[in-house]
Amino acid sequence: MAAPCWQWIACSPVRKSVVAGRSTQSLAVMRETLGGTCEHCGKGFRYYLVSNGMNGSFHAFCERCGRTVMSESYVDPKTITFDPCICGAAISFGASPRCPHCEQPLSAEGATLFLERNAPGYAGGWRWQRSWRGEYAFVIEDRLLYNHHWTKPKERWWQVWK
Repeated sequence: MAAPCWQWIACSPVRKSVVAGRSTQSLAVMRETLGGTCEHCGKGFRYYLVSNGMNGSFHAFCERCGRTVMSESYVDPKTITFDPCICGAAISFGASPRCPHCEQPLSAEGATLFLERNAPGYAGGWRWQRSWRGEYAFVIEDRLLYNHHWTKPKERWWQVWK
């Protein structure tokens, strides 16, 4: 049986766009978009999950707007620094996605209710990871920066020979 479409990405050509004077890329993905609810304002939003488990990708979030940032690379994500988000704020692995209406950070625990209710794999034993740092990237309202530019600090010889 094939994996449900909310568990995988089928890459189609990457679209380039210019937002706030900066060139950005976004991934056109095949996925099922589902409905969630903000625990702060009660308003609904559309979301989808992307599994990072088999495609060599990792994700982070913008600290201000909560935009999801995904990159495909086999580097240790803890050793890199992202360029700022298109809103101008920092991108961090410690940040959380935010409600598109009230801009409050969403709780991974609070999202469990609608994530598991909507997941086709729930009946077969799938459970939400209850963390924004796990295998699944959470994308709200198609707010995704795909392969957003990042840099890895240069290692000095004394850092390599520890």
